[in-house]
Amino acid sequence: MNVLFVISDIFSSGGTARAATEIASGLADIGHDLSIVTLFGPASPWFDLHRSVKVKGAGLAETKCSFRRAAAISRYLRREACASGVEILVLVDTIFFAFCVSWVWRVRARVICWEHFNLSTSHGSPIRVIARLAASRLSSRIVVLTERDANAWRRKYNISHRVKAIWNPVPRFLGSCEVAPPDADGRLVVLAVGHLTAVKGFDYFCAPGHA
Repeated sequence: MNVLFVISDIFSSGGTARAATEIASGLADIGHDLSIVTLFGPASPWFDLHRSVKVKGAGLAETKCSFRRAAAISRYLRREACASGVEILVLVDTIFFAFCVSWVWRVRARVICWEHFNLSTSHGSPIRVIARLAASRLSSRIVVLTERDANAWRRKYNISHRVKAIWNPVPRFLGSCEVAPPDADGRLVVLAVGHLTAVKGFDYFCAPGHA
């Protein structure tokens, strides 16, 4: 299957790029034809990527939002979606669907929105809110990170079968790591890395009963 991922910046060292490179590499490893388009920044992945995955830079300027910029992104995404052989277009952020609304129903490729944020979080962007609403009506599938968020989508937009919860993958290199044995009290030491913000939930996992 010919699959094209669209991401904001593949050169980013953030979690979205981490998850995208892992999933793309995993799909390529089982024989799918994978390509990644990075809208901004160089076409150089920050994280290790399967050798068969092709990366292409759109070369768009990451400037403030304007009609001209939105139109340029929309034209580019439509051109990529109509490229020969593309069967599935994965938008690695639902906000990108705002640029697909005018043409999504006219392309053969199935468009999947991959949500990386909690539905209650819009980061103050009205475009994200509009894109989510449009995706709930027009996209082929919506992928979220937790079953709780999937249920939130189902309730808010009155959709069911097109929403699927898929957890972020464990990085491939961790598959070969040995797990240290528990200490004398039978406890394991777990290392978690991320921003120290409420949305990450570190306080929850450090609470009594979760240690």
